[in-house]
Amino acid sequence: MLKKILLTGVAAGSVIVAASAAHAGGFALREQSAAGQGSSFAGAAANGAGLGSMFWNPAVMTDYKGIQTTVGLTGLMPYANLTNISGTSAGYNNFLAAGATSSGDMALDAILPNTYASWQLNQNIWLGLSVNAPYGLATKPDSSYVGRNYGSTTRASSKEVTASVAYKFNEMVSLAAGVRYLDLKARYTTAAATGLTPSNWGVLGLQGDGAALGYTLGVTFKPMAGTEIGLGYRSEVKTTLKGDFFGGAAAAASFQNNQSLAAYALNNPIEVGVPLPQMVTLGLKQKASQNLTLLAGFEWTQWSVLKSPAVTYRNSGVNPLTQAVWWSPGTRHLGSPVLPFDYKDGWYASLGGEYAWDSKLTLRSGLAFESTPIKDASRSTRLPDNDRIWASIGAGYKLNEQLSLDFGYTHIFPKSTKVSILDPSNPNYKASYAAGQIDKLNADVKAHVDIISVSLTYRWDDPAPKVANKVTK
Repeated sequence: MLKKILLTGVAAGSVIVAASAAHAGGFALREQSAAGQGSSFAGAAANGAGLGSMFWNPAVMTDYKGIQTTVGLTGLMPYANLTNISGTSAGYNNFLAAGATSSGDMALDAILPNTYASWQLNQNIWLGLSVNAPYGLATKPDSSYVGRNYGSTTRASSKEVTASVAYKFNEMVSLAAGVRYLDLKARYTTAAATGLTPSNWGVLGLQGDGAALGYTLGVTFKPMAGTEIGLGYRSEVKTTLKGDFFGGAAAAASFQNNQSLAAYALNNPIEVGVPLPQMVTLGLKQKASQNLTLLAGFEWTQWSVLKSPAVTYRNSGVNPLTQAVWWSPGTRHLGSPVLPFDYKDGWYASLGGEYAWDSKLTLRSGLAFESTPIKDASRSTRLPDNDRIWASIGAGYKLNEQLSLDFGYTHIFPKSTKVSILDPSNPNYKASYAAGQIDKLNADVKAHVDIISVSLTYRWDDPAPKVANKVTK
C-alpha cells in the first residue's frame, strides 16, 4: 500500500507548472503549504504548516502518526507594472507609440502543486517523500514596451523531489535528514532595439536546464508540554544550466550588421553555473490556552552566493560576448558577459496563530515582513522586487478522522519601488545602447500579490485505537 501512496503523491506533485511567479524573495517560492499559507508560514519549522512543514524541517514528520499524505495546489496572482518616469534617456521619446512607456502587467499567474507523504515505521523511525517547486519566475512585458531592451521574457521553473528519514529519540527530541534532487529550467531574453516599433524588435537570449543534488537537515525540541521549537536547514545547490544561445541575428549591429556572422558567433550551445542558496529556518509553536496556539518564525537565505554567473560556450569555455568582440574588433558589443543578479542575503520574520473553534474547525492568521535580496542599485526590469509585508488568513477543517481540508489566503504589500538603470553602477546597465540614446531607464513600479492555497491531508491507516476483545466466561 505504501508504494501506491507514494506513487500517487509523486504523480500529483510532479505536474509543476512551467511558469511560476516568485514570491519568497529573489526567485524562490515560499508557497509550499496551504496550512502554512493561512498563518504567513509562522512557525513552519515547528510544525506550524501541517505536514508541509517537511519542506522547511523534515524532523516534524515525527508529529504525524501512521501513514499520511498531503496534496495541495496554490494559485499565484501577481501584478507588476513598470512605467517610465523622469530620468529615462531622451532617446526613448522616439518610441512614444500607445503604451510604449508602460510594461502592462508583466507578472504571469501560475498554479503551483505540492505533495508530501510520511510513513511511521515504528515508534522511532519515519520515512518521508515530498515533491515541490522551490524556485520559479515568470515575467513578460507587453511587446510594445520600449524597456524590453533591458529584459523581455524571463522564465524559470523547478521541480524538487526530497526523500528523508526522521528519528524520534524520545518525547523531547527528533532529528532528520534528507536528500534533494532539483531540476531547474530557465529562459532569459532581451529585445534588440532596432527601428521605432518595439513590437517588431528581434529578441536574443539563452535557455537551458540542469539538475543537481542537495540535502536537508532538521531537529525538533519539545522542552515542555505545549511547546515545540524547530530548526531546519536546506543546503546550497550548485546547478549548471546547459542549453543554447539563440537569436544571434538580432544582434547584428555588434557584427557590422552581418546577420550571418552574428548567428555564427552567438547561436551555439552554452552553459552557466547558477548556485541556489542555503537556507536556515527557525520556528516556534506555543500553546497559549486550550484553544489558542501562537506561532513565530525566522528564516535566513544566503542569496549573496548568486552574484554574476558567467555564460560560456560548452565546446570551448569561451564567453560568447568575448567571442563577439573577436569577430568584430573595435565595434560596440552586447554588454556584460554574465547574468547580473548581484544579490544580497535575505530574511523573513513572521508571527501568527491558530484558534480551535471546535473539534473540527481551526482558524488561522499571520503577518510577516520579508527583506528582499535585491539591492536598490542593481534592481532590474526582470524582477522589480522589494521588501514586502504579508497578511494572511486561513482555516483547517477535519472532515472525518482520516481526512482534513486546509485553506489559506495571502495578500502581499510590496514597498514602493523604482527600477533605476542610469549608469554602470547598476550591473544591468548596457553601455552599448548609449549610441542610440536609450541607455538610461528609470521606471516606477506598481505591484501586489494575491495567493490562494488549498490542500487535502489523508491518513491511510486506521487512526482508531485498538480495543482488545473481552473474554467472557
